[in-house]
Amino acid sequence: MTPAEILSKFTGGGFDALDVPTLANAAKQQLEGQITMAREEAEIARAMYRTPEGRRYIEWLIGKTLMRPPSEDQNSATTMEHCALLAKKREGQNSIVHMTLAAIRFAEGETKEMSHD
Repeated sequence: MTPAEILSKFTGGGFDALDVPTLANAAKQQLEGQITMAREEAEIARAMYRTPEGRRYIEWLIGKTLMRPPSEDQNSATTMEHCALLAKKREGQNSIVHMTLAAIRFAEGETKEMSHD
């Protein structure tokens, strides 16, 4: 059930139209869709990681984000706001690497779990 369908039921019949089993089923379907999408995205990251080029790219990305020293701009920031802004910028850059590594770990874990069955 889509959000639009839930809204339509609510506006058409009030709270009585929003029965708990229907909402629970809608939430379950949404969660299953999110899990499927996460698995597909993790497979993309794992496939990239398994190629020499992809592995080199991830290593390069780590070097340019997680391992890079503070920039001159970061070292010369004079206000708390400027420091916070630069820190958030770097955090955003680093989060791409963290998400990629987490996706690879997730995909590798999925494979290990499936092989134990």
